[in-house]
Amino acid sequence: MADLYLPDLNVLFTAFAYEHPHHKIARNWILNISHFATCPITESGLMRLCAITAIRKNAKAMSSSEFWLDDSSLIEPYYRYICYCGLSPNPRFHLLNLAGSRGA
Repeated sequence: MADLYLPDLNVLFTAFAYEHPHHKIARNWILNISHFATCPITESGLMRLCAITAIRKNAKAMSSSEFWLDDSSLIEPYYRYICYCGLSPNPRFHLLNLAGSRGA
C-alpha cells in the first residue's frame, strides 16, 4: 500500500494560498506525494480560511474598512456581564468585548 498522508490545515492552506511565503514548498509537497486524505475538520477549516482571506482582500480595497488586532479577553471583559453568560464563550460576546475595548 502506498503511503497515505493526512496534512493539517496549515499545510493545506499554504498549498492553496499563492501569496503565502511557503506556498511553493507546500504545493510541491502536495503534488509530489502519492496520496493524501482530508477530514471534515481540515476541510471546514480550509474553507473558513479561504473565505476569510478573500473577505480581507476585498475589505482592504474599501477605504471605509479597518482591521483590528484582537488583544481582548473574556477573562478580563470590557463589559463585566459577559463573563456570566455561560461556560463556553460565545463569538458574539467576544465581538462585543472587542468593540467595547476599541470604544465602538
